[in-house]
Amino acid sequence: MAHVRLVTRIDHSQPYFRPSDRSGLPSSLPGYRLRLRLNFVEPNSDPDTRPTGVAEVSRRVEAVLDTGAPFTTLGYDLWQPFADEIRFLPQPQLASGQPRRLTVLGGRWEYQLGHVRLAATDGEGRWLPAVWTPTLLLAPAGPVNGLALLGLRTPLLDRRRVRHAGTTPDDLPVWWLEDDAVG
Repeated sequence: MAHVRLVTRIDHSQPYFRPSDRSGLPSSLPGYRLRLRLNFVEPNSDPDTRPTGVAEVSRRVEAVLDTGAPFTTLGYDLWQPFADEIRFLPQPQLASGQPRRLTVLGGRWEYQLGHVRLAATDGEGRWLPAVWTPTLLLAPAGPVNGLALLGLRTPLLDRRRVRHAGTTPDDLPVWWLEDDAVG
């Protein structure tokens, strides 16, 4: 059964006030993020061949598995080195004549739609074969240039599920993405 381990990180915390606390100081809830390693895979390579060596490192992106995002989204600095390997998809022009924009991270950013061939790997040598993934490719914009979100409508997640068990030494659950054994 194919599977890759996800990395659990606490990226931020959400402040809240407890009604019983009269100090006026906020407490915080940790913001857990599941991260995985994605690899850009050349369009004509065998999708069942695991990326290895130096090429893997230079083509690797650490992404957040974003269960609230329908589409995979990549910042300009991440996709631009592989632009000649992306299948850019034509989109009808908006009636307003303005460029298409995506609202993310508190801003609105221009984007192009494309198919990017991505595989998932982990630090323990496991991998999930490459698939063409519909992706929102952001235009250059400082705050989101390094953004990498794996959205739920990627074929990389088809017939797979996110599982967890046990804890790490930091008392965080161990998460992984595995093939669905049912059906």
